[in-house]
Amino acid sequence: MFHGEHIIQDRNQDPEQDPEQVLEATRTTLADGLEALRLHPGNASTDKLARLAVLLADWAPKMNLTGHRGSDAIARRLILDAIALINVLPDFDSLADLGSGAGFPGLPIAILYPDRRLVSVEARAKRVSFQRTVVRKLGLENVEIVQSRIENVKPIVCQAVIAQAVVPPDQVAGLLLPWCRSDGWIAAPGTPESLAEIPCETAGTEPGEIRRYQVPLAGADRRVWLTRPAASNPAPNTD
Repeated sequence: MFHGEHIIQDRNQDPEQDPEQVLEATRTTLADGLEALRLHPGNASTDKLARLAVLLADWAPKMNLTGHRGSDAIARRLILDAIALINVLPDFDSLADLGSGAGFPGLPIAILYPDRRLVSVEARAKRVSFQRTVVRKLGLENVEIVQSRIENVKPIVCQAVIAQAVVPPDQVAGLLLPWCRSDGWIAAPGTPESLAEIPCETAGTEPGEIRRYQVPLAGADRRVWLTRPAASNPAPNTD
């Protein structure tokens, strides 16, 4: 998943390889994965996704941002995972990625959907620095980055809210609910083991459902718990 991964080396990437060749190979991997998902975002978006993978591959060994090593592994294990996830979730016009780490799944989603607003909340300075570098270098005008712990900042209300590995699944909705619009949804991605059953219902939300998806090329099976604010739940205060 997006945080706390085991180190995975990119066996197909030579550290002495020409940077343009690395970028092109990563772009090809992503194009193959997007095709498997029946998505065709265009060359500009695919190029930005590839550049994101290369940037993270450059930063990761120095700053311990992810256990994955090499842009091809990052494309397969992080970027395509994020895109496969959003592909099974409802539509949205704005998304809050809480406890976003190095920017996953939020940054790939923001690249894929440049007309949707992304609010990325992360407390750790090195990860925030990386995210801000990505936003600047890739020109992601739809991304707002907030450096803070989730509970220490006033919620920025969005239609969709995603968080992984922030708190146990049965406590996620209570923490995320203030960030979610009354017509929106909350998602907590996980593995088949961590989401073997629907988490205990949290006051203010519907029981929800578990949706399954598969990461293309990597082939990993994933789960995501999806819930919505209960109809009787008061709308968040946006003043």
